[in-house]
Amino acid sequence: MRHFSKLTEQSKKLQNEFQHLEKQTMSQIEKIKYQQKGEIERTLSRHGAQYEEQLTFLRATINELHIMLRYSHFQKQKFREELRLTKLEKCALQYQCEVLSKEVRSLKDQPKRFLLSQYHTGMRR
Repeated sequence: MRHFSKLTEQSKKLQNEFQHLEKQTMSQIEKIKYQQKGEIERTLSRHGAQYEEQLTFLRATINELHIMLRYSHFQKQKFREELRLTKLEKCALQYQCEVLSKEVRSLKDQPKRFLLSQYHTGMRR
């Protein structure tokens, strides 16, 4: 039973970590988009060379953000797969527990059945 709760805790932890990572990435993207919009507007009012330099920087930043987003999607898939495997393991362990519980109950009843059969055999003699 402890193993089940650990698996459940791990699943929840992985989900929380993923959600936090995704929120953080989206927040960073929005923040940078907002900053970039202002920078683009300021850059447009400056000289052409400065504009090109800023534009190059902004493109590089956007590319980095896309890479971060792709990585967060990869992590999401990875967490989902780990969660799926954890759930499968949990089901297998639950089934094992059920089988073992039945075996234990059966083993507990064996001495009683043996004593009853001995008692009935002795009465017949």
